[in-house]
Amino acid sequence: MGGFKFYERKEVKDALAYLKFLLNPDDSVSLRRIINEPKRGIGQTSLSHLESYARSQGISLWEAARRAEEVPNLSTSASRKISEFARLMEGLGREMERMSLPEFLQAVLERSGYLEAMAREDSFEAQGRLENLEELRNAAMEFSAANPGAGVEEFLERVSLVAEIDLYDEEEGAVTLMTLHNAKGLEFPVVFIVGMEDGVLPHLRCMGSMESMQEERRLFYVGVTRARDLLYLTGAVYRSQYGNLRMGPESRFIRDIPPQYLEVVSSQRPDMRVTPRDEREARRLDMLAASFKVGDRVRHEKWGEGLVTALSNSRSGPEITVNFPGKGEKLLLLEYAPISKLNGG
Repeated sequence: MGGFKFYERKEVKDALAYLKFLLNPDDSVSLRRIINEPKRGIGQTSLSHLESYARSQGISLWEAARRAEEVPNLSTSASRKISEFARLMEGLGREMERMSLPEFLQAVLERSGYLEAMAREDSFEAQGRLENLEELRNAAMEFSAANPGAGVEEFLERVSLVAEIDLYDEEEGAVTLMTLHNAKGLEFPVVFIVGMEDGVLPHLRCMGSMESMQEERRLFYVGVTRARDLLYLTGAVYRSQYGNLRMGPESRFIRDIPPQYLEVVSSQRPDMRVTPRDEREARRLDMLAASFKVGDRVRHEKWGEGLVTALSNSRSGPEITVNFPGKGEKLLLLEYAPISKLNGG
């Protein structure tokens, strides 16, 4: 998604500002950027009147724009242009859920007049900017193809991560935060990989499939090999997930590393003792594991009916291996697997 400094280019930032504002109309920073981009005759003086009115009424800048005819000191011409802009944004906002991401981005660029303004310039620089906007649309198309059902919000989240890498300066001497996917091709003297717990890395949704687990393992390898000198693998003893505080079992990927290559440093506090709640949870999992045996027939929400071929224990809890006809064997963590035992199993 883009090359060197791609997301720092003005036309790209303008297009993304439109998407950010349409996703969140209370985003006054994006609104200030796009309200007169391309030129609509809404100058800084008119914008200052809008901002003063918004402050006096305790409303957002967008709400002030929607009430442009009520704003004092605003000329008739400025009020009309701001109202036209507001109607344009409201119309686009209604289209956001009806269009695919690439279609919506194209509609924004066309109906806002941005593409037309670039074309009117008829210069070498303007042609380059149009090509950059086409590249942004290509990025949206690739993202949609790789993430069916994803929309503007997910695309902007992805762009924000890629933009961080786009701005990475090896000589800057600052901490760089990125995903494992975005770290491919980069190297650092020191690397911290956080969240080294079963359920985080590897991710919980991957723990029901051997193929997905292998992909998570390859991703972990990418992170490990980014470090030139020092690599730190960290995890939480307790982690809040979905409103519940859970113990974080050490990632199985750490346990796969030969001990001679690890220097273990524990920061677990002495007051972290096993509580009665922990003991009850352990008993519950033991009872859950005891309810299954090799040869049982089970039903999985995604893979349908299957046959239990093995039972095992890991530090993450009891595991069950099930052979699903036509889909192969799946290793499942019993605590989270959406399976039920069939009668007569």
